[in-house]
Amino acid sequence: MDIQATVQLLGNLGEFIAAIAVVVTLIYVAAQVKHGKAALDANTQAMDREYELRAQEALKEISESVAQLRRPMIQDAELAQLWLNGLNGKKLSEIDEFRFGSMMHEAIWQSAAMYGRMLALGRANLSGTFEQSVTSQISDYPGYAEHWDLNRQNLIRWGLEDLVQSVEVARATYESDAKLKPYL
Repeated sequence: MDIQATVQLLGNLGEFIAAIAVVVTLIYVAAQVKHGKAALDANTQAMDREYELRAQEALKEISESVAQLRRPMIQDAELAQLWLNGLNGKKLSEIDEFRFGSMMHEAIWQSAAMYGRMLALGRANLSGTFEQSVTSQISDYPGYAEHWDLNRQNLIRWGLEDLVQSVEVARATYESDAKLKPYL
């Protein structure tokens, strides 16, 4: 065999080995991609389960927070009457105004905390329901509206301008709809 044939044979052998190396490399990469995808899927499922657990815990905390706020009024008729009188804008004694104001302050800040939790959990659908609830409270109860207005600047200062803005937009829409209702 002459040198040219040997070189040609070695060249062909090199190409064959290179082709096998490419196929082996592609098989290895495919296995790594498959393994990576499986790991990613498992991680995504674990994160989804963790998110759902946190969401359930947050909703439970929100429910408990609402219950904690309402429980004293359920158990004490005088406190319930104070709450209703304050919400309806009736004249309160100085002590009752302080009590009602404290209760409203707590209610508004608990509401803000609930709103934040809902947004943090990506529950925009619930936060929209929350905004509608606050808006109806503001529109239906003069005492709530007064205390919302008193707390609005503090909410903004504490970084809750999105909450305030959302409620104000919903409030304007709600009030506009209420004005149009007699004409429809």
